Amino acid sequence: MSISAGVPQGFSLGPLLFLVYINEIVADISSLIRLFADDITVYVVVDDPKQATDRLNSDLESIHTWANQ
Repeated sequence: MSISAGVPQGFSLGPLLFLVYINEIVADISSLIRLFADDITVYVVVDDPKQATDRLNSDLESIHTWANQ
C-alpha cells in the first residue's frame, strides 16, 4: 500500500525536519522535557506524588491540545 505522508526511512533530513516540527511543543510545558530523535520524555522531580501527578497531567493536556491543532 502506498503511504502519502511521513518521512521516508533513512532520509538524512528526517530527524532535522522532525525537530523543526516538534520544537514548539516545549513552549507550554512546565515539567522538564527531553527531545531525542522521535522520542519525547516529560518528567518532574518532586517530593509530593500528588504534585507530580497534577503537573504531569496538566502537561499531557497541553501536549494533547498541541497535537490536535
